[in-house]
Amino acid sequence: MRTDHAADNTAGRAVDDMAQKAGETIVDEAEPLGAPSRKAYLGLAVFAIALLLLPIVAGHAGDSWVRILDFALLYIMLALGLNI
Repeated sequence: MRTDHAADNTAGRAVDDMAQKAGETIVDEAEPLGAPSRKAYLGLAVFAIALLLLPIVAGHAGDSWVRILDFALLYIMLALGLNI
């Protein structure tokens, strides 16, 4: 099956022309975001500490919750380590 890409290109140019008339700029490539802020690192640290303290706090409700949370945290760490 043959597709005609000329129609797609024409539609793309029409959108670009409308955006330029509206004063908007079209960016084809993503601009780098830069380094994470101090606030982002602080939020990540608070989240990590909360995850580490969660099994201790859940231990007061019984041993089963600790085991469930330990397995959940193990799978989270595996997923992050394997970049899934």
